Amino acid sequence: MKKMTFNEKKVRDYYDNLWTIQTQRSNENLILGCHYGYYEKGINNWKQAVLNMNDFVGKLIGLDNNKKMEILDAGSGPGSVSNYLASKFPNINFTGITLSSKEVELARKMKKENHINNTKFILGNYTTTGFPNCSFDGIFAIESICYAQNKMKVLHEMHRVLKPGGKIVIVDVYLINDIQLNSFMKKVYLSFLKKRGLSDLLSIRIFESYLKAQGFKEINIRNISKNLIYYYLSKDFLIYIFGFLARYFKKIIKSKKNESIKDVKELKGIVLIEFLLGLTRKMNYYIITVVKKKI
Repeated sequence: MKKMTFNEKKVRDYYDNLWTIQTQRSNENLILGCHYGYYEKGINNWKQAVLNMNDFVGKLIGLDNNKKMEILDAGSGPGSVSNYLASKFPNINFTGITLSSKEVELARKMKKENHINNTKFILGNYTTTGFPNCSFDGIFAIESICYAQNKMKVLHEMHRVLKPGGKIVIVDVYLINDIQLNSFMKKVYLSFLKKRGLSDLLSIRIFESYLKAQGFKEINIRNISKNLIYYYLSKDFLIYIFGFLARYFKKIIKSKKNESIKDVKELKGIVLIEFLLGLTRKMNYYIITVVKKKI
């Protein structure tokens, strides 16, 4: 892989650090998936929501175990979704690509432990994959395109490696429009970017224009932010909130007065920040599907 840019190093370091911490606590995310999940009627907790999202992405991309298919997981993380889908579709091959060597290591480890033979994970950049033209029948990118500094370049590469008639499924967060954030919300937004290792977000309107510019057809953009509300009303989220507040007040009580501001910054919960940005209609969560035109 060629020398990384500053932004790529930032993303790599963020995820290397994230998974070092996560695997010290639990391996659950490695098995299920590292994303918000998809809540709807009958889905009662985070685990079910994550698996529901995995299945929904598989359905949207058109996975069919009776066909020979090659699927690219662009920004595969620790390989959770690919390994999960591969276990359900043993005749379909999945390739995951990520900037993080830690994530490649974890993905391969989970693959081996679960005896999965139809996935492979490589260290690389989804903006310059090196794959031949028209290599894949489908591509999915779950909460990963947001990390690309040049979104147009990612879409161009996806269009290049996708077979004619192939479908792409993108699940990600976008700004609702090109809004001017006031001083308070600007700070909240910048805090969100920093804590997620992001440089910036695009508005959904601009991203749609990028899709059209690359020649994709059948562009379908669905706002599923309301499906996250179930999470914020769930037992899992309430447990998180009470745990967060308990740690916060415990730290404040123990802290010296002149250290309290530093503690507040350290204790900002990223989920709370995301909830605030969604509640104030600064950004939404979308599922986007597009098709490459047949020749």
